[in-house]
Amino acid sequence: MSRTKEEYAAQIYAVKEHRRRQANYSDNDAELLGVIIVCAGYACYKAVEGAVKVTVTGSRIIENAYKIGSGQIAVLGTDAESKITYITKHPSS
Repeated sequence: MSRTKEEYAAQIYAVKEHRRRQANYSDNDAELLGVIIVCAGYACYKAVEGAVKVTVTGSRIIENAYKIGSGQIAVLGTDAESKITYITKHPSS
């Protein structure tokens, strides 16, 4: 089975076209992987940011509760609507 020049050229063209398409798929896969990595990184960043806020807020609540209990600060009043507690330093401190 002898191939003609046209058949040989068509086969070479088909191989080159296949390689070009495969390269595009690889680029698309790499681009998708990059997007996934960026999204995962952002999700981790937001999770850590939230954990830090909870930790800082929790430590402030504990610190203020200790100060109220030990008499270092006094509660002036609480706004029930906004859930804000107004405090002041105890006059004897």
